[in-house]
Amino acid sequence: MMDKGEYLTVSQMAKLHHISRQTLIYYDHIGLFRPQITDDKGYRYYSYLQVNVLKEILFLKKLNLPLEVIGKIVKDQNPQEAVEILKDQRKIIDAEIEKLIRTRKYVDERLLLYDTIDSNQSVDQPYFRHVDERSFLALPFEEDICGNEDELQVRFMAAVDEVGSYDLVPSLGFGVIIPKQALQSDLRASSVFVFVPEGSPIIRHSPLVHTLPAAECCCMYYYGRPSHHQNQLRSLLAYIDEKGYVAANDALDICLLDHVKYKGQKDVDFCSLQIPVQRK
Repeated sequence: MMDKGEYLTVSQMAKLHHISRQTLIYYDHIGLFRPQITDDKGYRYYSYLQVNVLKEILFLKKLNLPLEVIGKIVKDQNPQEAVEILKDQRKIIDAEIEKLIRTRKYVDERLLLYDTIDSNQSVDQPYFRHVDERSFLALPFEEDICGNEDELQVRFMAAVDEVGSYDLVPSLGFGVIIPKQALQSDLRASSVFVFVPEGSPIIRHSPLVHTLPAAECCCMYYYGRPSHHQNQLRSLLAYIDEKGYVAANDALDICLLDHVKYKGQKDVDFCSLQIPVQRK
């Protein structure tokens, strides 16, 4: 006759390992961890020698190993095979860590973009600020497509795809470039661009990436679309002239928040015009 004092019930084994009874019953059902004895009434009993076996199973499960792999390790009891499986799992975990680090970086970059928004500055009001060096991937267009919103979106997506080919996520904003010479004539944009993070390999390897040096800029927030900026540009250029400055480099029209990211305005973006300036 069985001495039940030498065995653990399902509830006792579950409590000992801080898991549910249902987990043990499931492990029995799939053949991963069977009780030592199942009596005529269907009650399951585990020997004390099985405690360490279950402890190992639960440890391996915390490593995110599939249950079928755990079952093989426990059944075969081959140390070398277990080592190789754990080495492979470490590679998988390292890859996941790298992915999470990249994702964290993209979150930080988006927060950095939002941090550039100065809530103390009024919309449609020019102001001066120092802007650090920026790098961006630019795709020029010869024809005037600024009035064609659909075509602009296609160009923007082409720039996003090009950045993505370097395993980067465009999280720092996008917009259009107005060449310095255009600021003195038709105010027409010549390229779409997507910012790229400093230090990215794309800066060294892609001929499409350009860098604007740090500069004092005359800036203005406005609601609209990148490239639909003629009135705002004229106002900004007049302000620059009034304050004794001239444009020193290409201007950027940056989409800081597209209209899907905030409430209120509909079908327009929150943009920032930035013109590097120097004294006359």
